[in-house]
Amino acid sequence: MFDGFAVFKPSDPALDGLLSEHDLNCATSSPNAVYGTRYNRNQFETPRIMLDYSNVTAMETNRTFTLHHLKIKPLDMPFAYTKLTLKGRQVDGHQLEWNVDFPAGFHDMFKVDITGFSGQKWNNLQYLDIMADFVNGGQFLDWEFCLDDLEVSLNN
Repeated sequence: MFDGFAVFKPSDPALDGLLSEHDLNCATSSPNAVYGTRYNRNQFETPRIMLDYSNVTAMETNRTFTLHHLKIKPLDMPFAYTKLTLKGRQVDGHQLEWNVDFPAGFHDMFKVDITGFSGQKWNNLQYLDIMADFVNGGQFLDWEFCLDDLEVSLNN
């Protein structure tokens, strides 16, 4: 379940003037991508990926997932830098965190091999929070980002 994300088609004519012409690469697995911002949720929460347990039995609610990789980037062209942070919560309560800074300017989609980059396997996850912070001096503000080519596997 994607909570706090919206699906969009970067080349949609309705987005003319709203989305930078450079950001058509958000949908690396054409035609759609998802974008996230904390404005899609409660101001204190972040976009979250989790398993949907609404149609499973009580015995199945301990199912988890493993994050393998994803492609991600800040939207448009930040003029300072944007910090993208991934936070995973494992079923035992252990928190995993990894982040990457995107300097000012336009960026292509960045493939994150989470095990290779973080140095550990992200398995037994209950959920994954993703946030982007625009950083300018001591100021941290929400920044929109896009996400595509997410690869996870379900654990029993």
